[in-house]
Amino acid sequence: MSAFGLVEYKNFKTSQLSGGNKRKLTLAISLVGNPTLLFLDEPTSAVDPLSRKEIWESILQLKMKKEMIIVLTTHHLEEAELLAD
Repeated sequence: MSAFGLVEYKNFKTSQLSGGNKRKLTLAISLVGNPTLLFLDEPTSAVDPLSRKEIWESILQLKMKKEMIIVLTTHHLEEAELLAD
């Protein structure tokens, strides 16, 4: 939760979170179990610009570790250019 800036929301119900925090939570949950293959379908869809940047930074950190393969779909060209190999 700390890696995604969600520690202050640890006692909140999912329905009480903003759209950006819900997206960060789903990304965090997808990493439980340390997968070797991660599929992300439009991970920044319908989030504010600040949350989008935070999610991009998290994905970039995962990508740099090179411990998993990340498959990402997006409609945002800038997202694909930043995150794709």
